[in-house]
Amino acid sequence: VAGHRTLLFEIVSNLLDNAIRYNRAGGLVVVTIEHRDSATTIAIADDGPGLPPDDLHRAGQRFVRLATSAGREGSGLGLAIVRSAAQRLGAGLSIINTDPGLRVTLTFPHARA
Repeated sequence: VAGHRTLLFEIVSNLLDNAIRYNRAGGLVVVTIEHRDSATTIAIADDGPGLPPDDLHRAGQRFVRLATSAGREGSGLGLAIVRSAAQRLGAGLSIINTDPGLRVTLTFPHARA
């Protein structure tokens, strides 16, 4: 993936922190990197409770603390930082419930020659 090293670090570290923090006790976090002809994807998934369907569209808004974050430390900026950094890098961002869990996928299109 061609991109600014610091932005890539911020994306991955924020997503890993969220996947660990909001997972169930003893839960699993899986990182997948897939390289295809047109794009590279990085997906971080957990097997925790996921997000209520009504909160999915709010995930990534600045200073938004979702219902699943009650009682946990945080500022509501983690996914907002991810969303902003992904946009700066030209990456697509997808957040979906996987029942159980949540998966965040970033898609980095390859530069065309």
